Amino acid sequence: MSEPIDLLISLFLLDSSAMTPQQAEQLSDWIKQNPDNARTFILSALLHRNIHDTFLRTDKVTKVLLQCDPAASENNYEKSLLNPEVWQMLSNAEITAPAVDRQPEASLPIPLDVQPVCPLPHKINKFSLMTAVASLAALFFLIVFAHYTPLPRNQEVATLSDTFHAQWAESDTWLKPGVRLTAKSQSIRLQSGIAKIVFDNNTRVVMEAPTEFEIMDSDHVKIKYGRIYASVPPEALGFTISTPNSKIIDLGTEFGVQTDPFGETELHVIKGKTTLVAGDNNQKTSLQVSQGDAKIIGRSSRIADITCNDRLFVRDIQSQNNIVWRGQSLDLADMVGGGNGLGTGKPNTGIRWDNGAFASTQEYYIGQRQDSTNVFIAVPDSPYIDGIFSPDGSAGPVAISQSGDYFWKAPKTCGQYCYNINNSGQVSRGTGRIPGHLQSLDGHVCGEPDYPTICIHPNAGITFDLEKIRALHSTLALKSFTAQCGLSETVVQYAQQALPGYLPKANFYVLIDGQVRFSKENLTPAQ
Repeated sequence: MSEPIDLLISLFLLDSSAMTPQQAEQLSDWIKQNPDNARTFILSALLHRNIHDTFLRTDKVTKVLLQCDPAASENNYEKSLLNPEVWQMLSNAEITAPAVDRQPEASLPIPLDVQPVCPLPHKINKFSLMTAVASLAALFFLIVFAHYTPLPRNQEVATLSDTFHAQWAESDTWLKPGVRLTAKSQSIRLQSGIAKIVFDNNTRVVMEAPTEFEIMDSDHVKIKYGRIYASVPPEALGFTISTPNSKIIDLGTEFGVQTDPFGETELHVIKGKTTLVAGDNNQKTSLQVSQGDAKIIGRSSRIADITCNDRLFVRDIQSQNNIVWRGQSLDLADMVGGGNGLGTGKPNTGIRWDNGAFASTQEYYIGQRQDSTNVFIAVPDSPYIDGIFSPDGSAGPVAISQSGDYFWKAPKTCGQYCYNINNSGQVSRGTGRIPGHLQSLDGHVCGEPDYPTICIHPNAGITFDLEKIRALHSTLALKSFTAQCGLSETVVQYAQQALPGYLPKANFYVLIDGQVRFSKENLTPAQ
């Protein structure tokens, strides 16, 4: 089956050993078809960061190479590529390049004196791709040399950005947030907690214990066992995570990798796409895995489909704000329970009307109606909630922010409010007519994990500080607010037992910066 050319070029430049013989042959044939294809391949190579980092030490070289006119005739096109000035500048760059200090290491590859041999039938040497444009052999040599020149040992390539309750192995106790990390220095063991590493190419990886890993290069992490999530920006295309039985190459993605000590690996692609390579050189399998797909690689390197789990991996942490994010949406009910919107809030907890403090629904309870004239109560213990208020417009516009910057011409009400605003689906304390019970809305049990609920009694409102929410959850791109509002069917059922024919009505409003963006008036149960 024919592969996309952009995928084949990426595979060759990023890791040619990951290519199958069929893929290498297809790329070779495509390059030979016409000079435009050869030019596309060369330009792709020039954009590859290894060329920029290792050879193109001046902008002049890049400028001359990219001045080739694709609209020119074939002969002029080839002459422009073979401009002696180009090769002279490249030669000078190589001659004047500073030497790389390298410490002897037994495990480093030893150069071999390769002798010509007869090719085996039906196989293609991946490096024969360089003969597809023989007139540009020098440039191909530079590309391959740039790719296979490893970083010197102990070169800094990343920073330990943050940790959350992290415990390291005894040999790794020096690891603290802000520490610079080096390539090929040592294997690192995270025994408990979570760690976030940011590479110099802006790739962010989050490790969840227990994990043992090693940073191999500026764009390569090897994981022996554990769980890792990578968020790769466009400029770091090709970032690679390798496991004992596979290699995952980024093609513009966010993806998670989990591998156990027994040799089984899972790949879950959350955004974009990756190339998955499994097996040894004799039985290598290479395939593309796209957004929403997941694969499991068994101990025998056999690949099978599994369900993609977009909540399996920790994607980001902010220890200062007690944030551990697994990709879930922010939960405003959790914030009403004193949490950060990601599950740290307490159920059956709400906000007191007297001082704005958080309190259990069992500890604090207003059973008598209060006068709602000009009531706005700040919530000092939450950075996410500005305050609570009673929206009675009988005396004029109502303050809906602590700063007094926003007012709302609210409708007139009876002028009274009662009971806390709670992170709960319960009527926690019964009245003469309605006993304590779990409420329901549209057939859902309120307050369950899959149906979080803010319980608000009549003539009450709450203001969330979107600016602070965005600042404290900077990794999240907040795009929309979704909620279901209504009157509990159970409350109505109990009320009608005492007052036959009773049908309550309520108005719901959602405001952003003081402007009504949603309203539903005279809403009755089951609407």
